[in-house]
Amino acid sequence: MSSLCVKNEYIKFKLKCWAPIREVYIMGIATDYCPKFSVFDSLLFSYTTYVIADGCRAVNIVPGDHKRAPEEMASRSARLIMSAEI
Repeated sequence: MSSLCVKNEYIKFKLKCWAPIREVYIMGIATDYCPKFSVFDSLLFSYTTYVIADGCRAVNIVPGDHKRAPEEMASRSARLIMSAEI
C-alpha cells in the first residue's frame, strides 16, 4: 500500500471517529494544489464538499491554473460557494 493510500485512509478514519461528519468545507492558498487535492480526497470519501472560493488563491505556476482548478473541483461535484454563504 502506498504512503498516500495510508495517509488517505488515516484521514478518513480520523474524520469518521471525531463525529458523524457529512460535510467538509475547504479553503486555502495554492488552490491549484493543496485545496484541490483535499477536495478530491473529500469527494472520494463521499463527503458533501464545499470550496470557499473567496478563501482560496492559486499560485498559477501554469498559466490558467487559477481557472482550471475550480472547474475541475466543480466537475467532480464539489460545491463552490462564497464565505458569506456559510
